Amino acid sequence: MSAMTEMHSVPSSPPTASPRSSLPWHVARPLTRSRKDSGEAYTREGTVVAQITRLGGMTDAGRRSALTATYDGKDPLRPKEETLVYFVREYDRRGDKNAAWQLLETLVSRIPGHVGRELAKWRLPESEQNEC
Repeated sequence: MSAMTEMHSVPSSPPTASPRSSLPWHVARPLTRSRKDSGEAYTREGTVVAQITRLGGMTDAGRRSALTATYDGKDPLRPKEETLVYFVREYDRRGDKNAAWQLLETLVSRIPGHVGRELAKWRLPESEQNEC
């Protein structure tokens, strides 16, 4: 168990249903915010909606396994970051804090790769890369 999980572990208890969690897992909850510049509602990419639908149709154990598995970066089954964030929030809404933290750890583990790719685009000298 990682330090992050140990620090934020919540006693295991069955998730409780609330009016906010009454949607089936495979139905993507609508986004509620609007763009400040145009007032248009935010939308999800089609691939994110498809992932939410596919993962939501799995058993809980299968969904957790698929969301926290290690994938090759180009694997089409690799959940997108937005999909991970969606399920972090969904597990939290449904009262399963432990699952939400597991997904956050998965999300955080991807950050170094993103930062490294961005730094490579800047072509900084190695001494400056290390400062980032």
